[in-house]
Amino acid sequence: MMNILSVIMLIAVKKNNSAIQSPKDLLMAILVLAIIVGFMVGMVVLINFFTKSMETLEGKNPIQSGDGLTPTQRFILAASSPTIGREYKCVIDIWHTRDSEEGRKRVQEVFTWGWGKFTIENVRELTEELMNREDSNQGLLGWNLVRVLSIVGSAYMGGIMEYEEATGNALKVCRVLQSNFSSWDEMVKSYTVGYQKWRDKKKKDRLRYYQRLKKTWVYEIDWNTELREEEL
Repeated sequence: MMNILSVIMLIAVKKNNSAIQSPKDLLMAILVLAIIVGFMVGMVVLINFFTKSMETLEGKNPIQSGDGLTPTQRFILAASSPTIGREYKCVIDIWHTRDSEEGRKRVQEVFTWGWGKFTIENVRELTEELMNREDSNQGLLGWNLVRVLSIVGSAYMGGIMEYEEATGNALKVCRVLQSNFSSWDEMVKSYTVGYQKWRDKKKKDRLRYYQRLKKTWVYEIDWNTELREEEL
C-alpha cells in the first residue's frame, strides 16, 4: 500500500509541481491526497471484513468446518443457511452463540425485531402457523419452512428452547423440504420468491449470499441425505 501511495504522490508532484504556487494550492493537494488515502484504507477494511466473514464458513477453524457434525446436523445447517446473513440463526450452533451472554442477547434483539415477543409460546405459535400456511401451496413452501428453521434456531440460541425440541422441529421441517423439492437450488428458489414478496422488491441479496455460501463446505452435504433422529 505504501508503494502505491508513493507512486500517487510522485505523480501528483510531477503533474502539479508548476501549479502549486500558494499555500491554498498546497492545502488542496494535501486534501486530494487525504481523500485518496481514506478511500484506499476504507477498501482494505471492507475487503478484510468480507474475507473474515467467509473464512468462518470456509472452515479456517476446525470446529466451524463441519467436523464432528453428523450428516443430519449438516443438512439442518445447510437448510437454515439462506436466512443467516450476518446473524446466524440455526439450532446447529457451531459458533456457540448460546454459550455467550452477548450472543444470546443479540439473537433475542433480532428475533424481537422480526417476530415480536421472544417467548416460548410465541415461538411455538409461529412454528405451527408457518408449518400450516395455505400460501405454501402457492410456491412459498421454501420461504415458510426455512423461516421455521430460523425461528426454532433463534429460540435455541437465545436460550428459551431446549435442543431436543428445537432439533425435533428442524428435523420435521427438513423432511418436508426433501419431500417437496429436489435440490438446494430448488428450495432456495422457493425461499427467494417469498423473500421478494415480503420485501415487495426483486431483492437478490440473500440469493447472492446463498450462491457464495454454496462454494463452501456448508453445501457439500447431499440433498438426498437420509435424515436420522439418532443423529441429532
